[in-house]
Amino acid sequence: MDFVSYKVNPQHRGALPISQKSQWRVTEAEETALFDKAKVNEWICPKECLWSIDDNFCVIGEDIVGELYVAKFWGNQGEWHGFPVSTKRQLDRPPTLAINDWVKKKIIRKRIGNKMAQGQF
Repeated sequence: MDFVSYKVNPQHRGALPISQKSQWRVTEAEETALFDKAKVNEWICPKECLWSIDDNFCVIGEDIVGELYVAKFWGNQGEWHGFPVSTKRQLDRPPTLAINDWVKKKIIRKRIGNKMAQGQF
């Protein structure tokens, strides 16, 4: 994976309405910290997206459906950006390895991890 830079995407910070794009509730510094944590822990999926959650499993964003707890990051030619996602959407479910690591590190309970993996959280 190529990591040149991380860029805060204004589309997920109020430039577009919540009906079109999920929106961060955390600060830009916290967003960047979530990205760094995903890199360090190698919470990567086969499509080379990174995934992260807050150590206290707090709400990090929202979309038209509700509160969001998981962040997804992707890069293009080394420039990365991220956004909060709903694990109910198939394309926005973290990989099992990441979920299992979150459970192992006691960031989330096993029951929550199972619901995430099944798209029920």
